[in-house]
Amino acid sequence: MGDDIKLILVTGSNGFIGQHLCKRLLTQGYKVRALTRIKGSVEVNSNKNLEVLVCPALNLKNLEMACENVDVVIHLAGLAHDSNVSSEQLYEANVGLTETLLSAAVKQKVKRVVLMSSSLAAYVSPSEKHCLNYSQSKLAAEKLVASVHATGQLEGVILRPVNVYGPGMRGNIATLMTLISKRLVLPLPRLDSRISLIGVFDLCDATTLAGISKNAPGKTYIVTDGKKYKINEIEEEIYRALGRKMPPIRVPRYMLFVLIVLLSFMVKVLSFFRLCPRFLGGVSIKAYNKLIENNLFESRKIQSELGFK
Repeated sequence: MGDDIKLILVTGSNGFIGQHLCKRLLTQGYKVRALTRIKGSVEVNSNKNLEVLVCPALNLKNLEMACENVDVVIHLAGLAHDSNVSSEQLYEANVGLTETLLSAAVKQKVKRVVLMSSSLAAYVSPSEKHCLNYSQSKLAAEKLVASVHATGQLEGVILRPVNVYGPGMRGNIATLMTLISKRLVLPLPRLDSRISLIGVFDLCDATTLAGISKNAPGKTYIVTDGKKYKINEIEEEIYRALGRKMPPIRVPRYMLFVLIVLLSFMVKVLSFFRLCPRFLGGVSIKAYNKLIENNLFESRKIQSELGFK
């Protein structure tokens, strides 16, 4: 444990990663200030080293209060996906909030800010000038952290995790699990596509290293578990975990595309009337493209520089 770190602020502490991270930091002996907008949303057992700070409005004044006496800020708060979210909402949640937090951290003389970005930020093309999307918003937040780091006012570290799995997860794999368990999806076609993943507990360890390591400041790290997963193998494991046999016939790829188009249209209609089930929120053409394309990354840099395993 970093002996010179007395208090860690975790924004987005009530989210999927945030709740696991708070528990892991407390287990490792750190004092944690868990920042949340909703009272009672941080599901962490009572701990003398835990302070829960409820701030419905994350304005500069409240963030300055949150950063008081803090050594390290781990910034998780923001919007995790861009489906049914406007460019303005994305900017406010992922860029504007980061900018305000950095101003508060500088004023309170915070030593280091660790930004939880996304591997999707690596895909942003410099020529993209249309409406702000999720990947662009994450890259814009990264640039803010790098800019403040360059001034020497604090140390900035950026993490780009790939798809994160674990208890309480959301996203495409969680959607696939739910659809299979509810018997709402046909077996996927034979796919050669592979993806990179990271377990939430491993990501918590990587985040802790980013917060304490002397080698981390000014760096951007991709975080994966180093393995390559076939989509069909993940699907087969879901059936096995549910105690069900994998159906012998797989749907042709063109039929899957048609089904996704129809489902995504239905999602948009239901969302308009606020009737869309949460588990259908991940059904989209973008999700289909992720199924049929490789999405692979490597994390040798964080392994060699920070000792991440």
